Amino acid sequence: LPGDSSQALHHFRICLNMCPMALCSQFGTHLHVSLTDVHSLSCNLIIRSPTKGEPLWYEGQCSVDGIDFLSSNNVNKSRPLGNQEKMANATEVWTCVTQWIELLGQDLRDKVSEIKVHTTKTSGHPTLWVTMLSKYSHGQIISASWEFNISENYSFILDLKTMKWKLINPVPGDIMKEWKDDETLMKHLNLSIAECSKKFNEFLNQTFLCFYRSTRAPDITQPPPASQVPYKEVLIPVGLIISIIFIIFICLCVKRMCCTQGGEEQRGVSSCPW
Repeated sequence: LPGDSSQALHHFRICLNMCPMALCSQFGTHLHVSLTDVHSLSCNLIIRSPTKGEPLWYEGQCSVDGIDFLSSNNVNKSRPLGNQEKMANATEVWTCVTQWIELLGQDLRDKVSEIKVHTTKTSGHPTLWVTMLSKYSHGQIISASWEFNISENYSFILDLKTMKWKLINPVPGDIMKEWKDDETLMKHLNLSIAECSKKFNEFLNQTFLCFYRSTRAPDITQPPPASQVPYKEVLIPVGLIISIIFIIFICLCVKRMCCTQGGEEQRGVSSCPW
């Protein structure tokens, strides 16, 4: 799988002058953008055995870090989700994904048709649920897999890092053999992630730069906002009030001492100066 760190650095430098703010407004508030973060690209597909009465035989939806950005099916083809103007800068990503979804859809449609002949647990035309998940960090693919579920009866995973199959629940040996021996399908499953990884990393780099530029530290030469210095308006009046209270307290104490020394004989006349 591709993921050369030098290529990622090269794309990062190119993006220094290519910050697509429209793209940031679509994803910037959702993606935790950093070159050290782990990001994900995932797609969910539903493949049905084709019939004459139902022209729709595959549907798909893809997301970046859990945010849907692409919807696809064999009737209406692919379309970006959300504001299309904002998604203009992500065209290369969803175009690459779309091409591979359509190609894999045809491969998997043939598999669905074959499954019906083999399995006795599935009644009628079987349905294949497919999930692709790839994770990226530092411009590298750190994990990638395809998970398949046949009519909620048989489930298995292909780990593209090791190119090994893992059974989630028991699957008939003849079905698994046909999947493992299908070199064309294996090649397409692998290339679908490998060939789109470069464009996806470029997408992440662009989003990171926009996020960085919009959240960088303010210029320290600028005066602080007025909302940050309310203490001047509060502390001065409080200080004056405390000073007045302190003076009154001292005066009362002095008066009390003066009146006490006056004696009983001057009870009706105060000898104090107040």
